[in-house]
Amino acid sequence: MLMLLAAAVAPQTQAADAASAAPTLTPTQAPVAPTEPAACGTPFSAAATTAAPQELLQLAARCRDPAVAALLQHRAEHAEQLRQLELMSRLIRHGGNNDRVRLTQCRLYTGLAESFAARMHREDPAALADLLAQLNLAYEQAIHIAERAIAGRERIVGLPTAPP
Repeated sequence: MLMLLAAAVAPQTQAADAASAAPTLTPTQAPVAPTEPAACGTPFSAAATTAAPQELLQLAARCRDPAVAALLQHRAEHAEQLRQLELMSRLIRHGGNNDRVRLTQCRLYTGLAESFAARMHREDPAALADLLAQLNLAYEQAIHIAERAIAGRERIVGLPTAPP
């Protein structure tokens, strides 16, 4: 009977010894699988288009696709440029206020580019790479125009003309 008891306990103690010998991972040592935000997979979703500039930059840092990351960065930079144009138009009230016109033009230009790209993506999801390249170019141009306007330069030269 003692032999049966010893035989029954032996596998349990061997398993316990094996478990204690195996290295255990603490929560700080556990490998973390990198997760990509949903906005990176759907660049035309509300989360990727209406977020604040700081949130867009944080999303861009976590995106694996460089084109989507660039798009999110461009959206954040463009929002900041529009904020600066808005501030400038509030500060300059004398004479004609062309800054309001530039602000509206920048918003309309990127708004149209975004809506056309979203519509084309719905019609042809396979063309996402081309859409992202064109949309990134549109944002680069809008940012360039806004930077020139903020700097006080009326004449626009040196716009990018083709996606990279």
